[in-house]
Amino acid sequence: MNNKVYITLIVLLGLLCAYLGYKVSSKQTEIIEKTTEVEGLTTDRARVQLELEKMKFT
Repeated sequence: MNNKVYITLIVLLGLLCAYLGYKVSSKQTEIIEKTTEVEGLTTDRARVQLELEKMKFT
């Protein structure tokens, strides 16, 4: 009976590790997507600021 309890615990811990690994992976993908989005918005902001500076001088 003792071995069955240990095997069950090992299986549950393995499943928990797999689930947590999946969550970390999906969050990492989400972070990469958001970082790319922020970089694009930063570029757009710089472009608009440059256009506004040009408008000031014309």
